[in-house]
Amino acid sequence: MKLLITSVFALILSLMMPEKDKSSNIHSNQSPKPLFSFGILADAQYADNEAVGNRFYRSSLEKLRDAVTKFRKDSVDFIINLGDLIDKDFDSYKPVINILDSSGIKIYNVPGNHDYNVEPKLKKKLPVLNSSKEGYYSFIHEKFRFIVLNGN
Repeated sequence: MKLLITSVFALILSLMMPEKDKSSNIHSNQSPKPLFSFGILADAQYADNEAVGNRFYRSSLEKLRDAVTKFRKDSVDFIINLGDLIDKDFDSYKPVINILDSSGIKIYNVPGNHDYNVEPKLKKKLPVLNSSKEGYYSFIHEKFRFIVLNGN
């Protein structure tokens, strides 16, 4: 039996609306309506390389497409990428970014250590950095502030 380790972690979270109507039955069978939902993905670690051991670099693109398809199906409001879109080589970004851009969903990136595994002169041009090029920023969605920190 072959072991295939998936390298794309995908998760959908929903922030639930607190119950405001005190007269409603708290034991109701109705679930509270989410304020919004967002997708989280991490560790695609794509590279155009042959498999090494249990690392199937090229399989990452298919898994990333599957995650994005799931996010679209579930109508998430945005996606947070927790980093490591690539394993190495700046050119690896192109197919990964194409998949994310084609999703039609707003993407917020947190750079991972593998994202910086490129030539030093290209580190300030990483597509996972926001306009400040520092990798840390915040954004507000539905009165919630999300703070993105760059641990690199």
